[in-house]
Amino acid sequence: MRVFRTILALFLTLTISSAWAERKLEKVPGQPLVRDLTFVDLDGNPHKISEYRGKVVIVNYFETWCGPCQEEMPSLNEAWKKVKDGDVVMLAISAKEKPETVREALKTMPIDFTVLLDETGQAFNEWPIIAVPTTLVLDKQGRATYRAVGKRDWSDNAILRPVYQLELGKLVD
Repeated sequence: MRVFRTILALFLTLTISSAWAERKLEKVPGQPLVRDLTFVDLDGNPHKISEYRGKVVIVNYFETWCGPCQEEMPSLNEAWKKVKDGDVVMLAISAKEKPETVREALKTMPIDFTVLLDETGQAFNEWPIIAVPTTLVLDKQGRATYRAVGKRDWSDNAILRPVYQLELGKLVD
């Protein structure tokens, strides 16, 4: 009987923790097509969001002074290692900061994927972003499908499940 209870407890714990992890991403109401904005990288090269159509895009909107943004970044790097070989792009977009500020911050907060600048805060005004950090998951057509407001543990495979499903073209509830 003890073995059964132990197995049941383990099963319930894994089920509940997996379900909790999946709720870390909320669906974006209406799944709007994001406005096609252009950002520049740290070398001044332009990156238009529509250039990434046909791929799932994970966009982390952050600011270098933001504690939760800094805490979340290592797990985003871990997530990038898991998805980079697929049809997925990951972007870190710095909100309203100068290139030199971001460069300096990257010395202590390394980011392994593409870093872009939004010096005017256009994405905050045009996309479903309400705070930093906010991470959007865009489907292959450029629609904001999922959102995480606040820091998350992106190294958890359960939080990446919707990304994998979008990448494979499966419908996600």
